[in-house]
Amino acid sequence: MATTPAAAPPQQASRAATWAMAVLFQVAIIGYFAGVAYAYKRSIIPSFFTSNVVSVPPPRPLRLWASFGVYMSLAFLIKSYVDLFLPRTPAAVQRRFTRIGICAVCVGALNATVRVVLLVGVKSSRVLLGCTCGVAASIVGLLVFWGCLGAKYGGADPPIYYV
Repeated sequence: MATTPAAAPPQQASRAATWAMAVLFQVAIIGYFAGVAYAYKRSIIPSFFTSNVVSVPPPRPLRLWASFGVYMSLAFLIKSYVDLFLPRTPAAVQRRFTRIGICAVCVGALNATVRVVLLVGVKSSRVLLGCTCGVAASIVGLLVFWGCLGAKYGGADPPIYYV
């Protein structure tokens, strides 16, 4: 009877490499979303520095785009935080968060919604507001999930209070 060899242990990146990836994710995501927002705003209003335009609110599609950027940045921040500061988090929880929170929700559902709304050029403020609120609700869900992870897997010892 043939036996299968034991699976190799997963490769763990060094703490410095994990920190570097955490910073790189944030810089890349924020830079990408800010760059696209700037290009979009620049195509609508020729200059940010014109004196005849005193205060122009950002176009509604930019609010949706910014909300999507906040979700993506927060999702990768949580992933990096778990890798760096919550070592007791099971690998299954980390994999599920990556598959569901980042791949399915962020790259799948929210990305498709934002792209369709922005590419079609939806002008209805109700549709844009509804989609923006949907992304905002997803952000709140991420924050709650992050709090639950911290409460369950964070801190090895109870705090010590000195009187």
